[in-house]
Amino acid sequence: MSVEKKVSSRRGRPRRGEGSELTLDKIVATALRITDEQGLAALNMRRLGAELKVDPMAVYHHVASKEALLHLLVDNVFSRMDLNIEASAPWRTRVESWAQAYRELIRSHSALVLQITSDAAASRAAMLSVSEPLYVALSDGGLSDTLVAATADTLVDFLNGHGLGLTGSAQSSGPRLVEFPNNVSRTPVLKRVIETTLPHRSVDASLSIGLEMILEGALALQQAGRQPR
Repeated sequence: MSVEKKVSSRRGRPRRGEGSELTLDKIVATALRITDEQGLAALNMRRLGAELKVDPMAVYHHVASKEALLHLLVDNVFSRMDLNIEASAPWRTRVESWAQAYRELIRSHSALVLQITSDAAASRAAMLSVSEPLYVALSDGGLSDTLVAATADTLVDFLNGHGLGLTGSAQSSGPRLVEFPNNVSRTPVLKRVIETTLPHRSVDASLSIGLEMILEGALALQQAGRQPR
């Protein structure tokens, strides 16, 4: 998706020939590469200007601030989330497909996706752009509007936490969950559970059971007539 329409108010004017071929799309693509490779802490206007081989003020000619740039990155990334979900599929299958697509987004752009959890405005914009298929599926599952909202929020929080718990090997096939430290001798039940389950818990299995627990819990609340306050 082109972001050329989102142009900031200008701050200064690049010198003749400086950044003459610079575009907002190039800025966003370069900023996203820096973020994916080194995290958001590595992204600043000076670094971005150096990568683009322009004076940082030339970047400000296109985008007003790092905060504005972050929102452009969010728009760019979430616009590419795979929402090609078969509308006629069973509702739970559609929820699972949405969850898998969101997890792939975290895998591909973990630093950015997880950063927006602390940015309310960016988070709202991101979820508004991708949440409709999830809300439709949950509604088709017979949940009330109140439970649809609560279940969607819980699912997204779970997926964000799940993403944080992955190791750097999460990009490889068959990723494993992060290992726990060995100094758990003072917590015997925790130690027993870890030793019993961790060697057999893959990311896919953990995602599947977590999703099932959320959906079964929502259905149980619906059937019991209990609604979140």
